[in-house]
Amino acid sequence: MISGFVISYNRARLIETCLRSVRFVDELIVLDMSSTDGTTEIARRFADRVITVPLATHPEGVRALAAAECRGDFVVFLDDDECLSPEAITFLAREGRDPSADVYRLPCRHHILGRHDERAYYWPQRHVRAFRRGGLEFVPTVHAGLRILSDRVCDPSFDARICFHNISHADTGQWVEKMNRYTSVPDRNSSRHAVAMSSPLHFAKSHIAAYAGRVPEGGDPYLEAVAVLRAVYDIVDAIKLWEERQAETGMERFAGFCRDMGARYDALESASGLVTGSEAGCGSRLQLLPGEVIALNAPHAALALIEGWGRREGWGRWTLGPRADLDLCLAARDDGGDVDLVVAARPYFALDQAEATVTARLGDGTQAEWRYRADETGPVSRRIRVRAAYLAAEPVIRLVLEVPGYRRPVPAETGDPRRFGLGVSWIGAESA
Repeated sequence: MISGFVISYNRARLIETCLRSVRFVDELIVLDMSSTDGTTEIARRFADRVITVPLATHPEGVRALAAAECRGDFVVFLDDDECLSPEAITFLAREGRDPSADVYRLPCRHHILGRHDERAYYWPQRHVRAFRRGGLEFVPTVHAGLRILSDRVCDPSFDARICFHNISHADTGQWVEKMNRYTSVPDRNSSRHAVAMSSPLHFAKSHIAAYAGRVPEGGDPYLEAVAVLRAVYDIVDAIKLWEERQAETGMERFAGFCRDMGARYDALESASGLVTGSEAGCGSRLQLLPGEVIALNAPHAALALIEGWGRREGWGRWTLGPRADLDLCLAARDDGGDVDLVVAARPYFALDQAEATVTARLGDGTQAEWRYRADETGPVSRRIRVRAAYLAAEPVIRLVLEVPGYRRPVPAETGDPRRFGLGVSWIGAESA
């Protein structure tokens, strides 16, 4: 039995071409990452099964799941921006019935800026697109998501017209979008030169020169353009790795800058009477009354205690690292009693993590340990008691949330570097 799978996300313009090229298999599965443009509806016309999963940043992260759904011993797989040549279809249909190898590395014809040119840097290349069970293992590393487990490898000739086409980069905008997305994934395959880079300028000059050296004589602007794009990818990747080695992220510095500016605005308000905030004494802080709930959006929802999912995530939260400080202008109760501060948040866990703890701390030293479990779904609420004396003494309550024992992952670490994350949905105040 021959199985096939395709990983798809918002490829309505290309998905039919892709699926027609692999429809020859006995079982075709599409693993769709929650498309919104009609891709799923088109896929159902061709696939035996369409499985919807949450959006991932790259296909390598879900290929193992798709492969596990296949029942055949011989598996063909494509991304949604790829398609097999007619010669490759014939070749794989024959090999699937009577395999001569365990792993098949097909020539890849990249189409960048809408075209393929054999004179460009990207030709010739091969990538695995078919295998027998036991011959291949999928891992989530970007650009290194395959481990070949067998010596029986078939490499069709570059002259045989057996190939697959990669038609993912119609223009520079698509190249830049994918470059930014892929180089934001911590588990990615970067060159040893990028990992060890100490001088961004020297690295940039050397890489542009290296790719320029692969452009043939004649001054073809297309060949020069795609060479520059490839060099820029490596440069951006190297600079992001350099950023990760810094003691503090840019967003953490911005958060500190905004806190400092807030204090200066408060001082200006007190000294001059000029109003810089929404309410006297509170500056620009969140205003919260007992019995009231405030839904948070960035930047106030800046509590993603995580390293590894990038600066901005699918859940729409800016990441600030292992700690977040939230300043609240919390009104005292009319009867002078204590107030419970309630934080509703959605926990996010690393793949092998079952539970995690967040320390919640107030400016007066009050502390609470909030425990979260991986089986909790949706936003879950945790609370900390704000004493009446603290409310009376301080118009602005600072809530500090952090992950105990957190450490910043080293860029060279392998495996899944994600840490526990918390996306805050809303904060409320209740009478204690």
